[in-house]
Amino acid sequence: MSSSSLNVVVAVLLSAVLSVGVIMYVPQVQDALIGPQGELGIQGVPGEQGVQGLQGRAGNTGAVGPVGPAGIQGPEGPEGAQGPQGVPGELGSDADLAALEAQHTADITALGNAMSDLIAQNVAISTQHSADLALLQSQIAELESTVTALEAVPSGFGELIHDSGWKAVGKGKDLTICTLEDPNIFVYMIGRNSYKSGHQEYYGGRTYDIHDDYISEGAVWFIEHQSSDWLDYPHTLKIHRFSNDSKYPEVRVLVWQLPPPETLLVELVPIEDDLIIIVP
Repeated sequence: MSSSSLNVVVAVLLSAVLSVGVIMYVPQVQDALIGPQGELGIQGVPGEQGVQGLQGRAGNTGAVGPVGPAGIQGPEGPEGAQGPQGVPGELGSDADLAALEAQHTADITALGNAMSDLIAQNVAISTQHSADLALLQSQIAELESTVTALEAVPSGFGELIHDSGWKAVGKGKDLTICTLEDPNIFVYMIGRNSYKSGHQEYYGGRTYDIHDDYISEGAVWFIEHQSSDWLDYPHTLKIHRFSNDSKYPEVRVLVWQLPPPETLLVELVPIEDDLIIIVP
């Protein structure tokens, strides 16, 4: 080959190399020359895993969190087996045993004496209790007899025909108690105020003079006749409270029906112009 031909070949090769270099390093040229991307090829076989690197330094320990609530206590476990018995101690001397027996006997004697004292005290208490109980029973029987006697209708009084209960009555006023069908009656009146109950103070009335001012106190029962003939019944039983009274803001009146006069043995005792009827 001649030198001129060789120069031409060299020039062509150099031109081709330069063209490729320009294409590789100029983006605009690359974009113009690169065609559309083809389909994704099959993934190649993964390479071997590299060697694990060194572990990093441990971080600082965090703060301790709050303690949680205590859990429920579990069931108690079975009792363990009894341990071996210890070695017996040495026996004391005969003198020590005799002293222990003597002390034991003395203790038994003291307990026996104390028991005897307690038995004696119990007997004494039981005896006293029996005596007290008998006395109380006797007193109860006596009280019951007294109550029975007090509750019994007095002899000669006949039948209780009216009990007004507690009734209020104003000062200087009359209070109607009941209607009477028979003159043979017994009337019992009591009063009650804020400081005394069941009294008969100023019963029938009391009048006295204070600086020429007449004061009338107390209360009295009376029969208001409904006809001109006072023996012609029925009549009305009433209470009158005096105008200055402080004893009888309330009254209670009980009325008994007496037996007919012909059934009673009576004695008429004259005292001046009045007659007192004595019922035996």
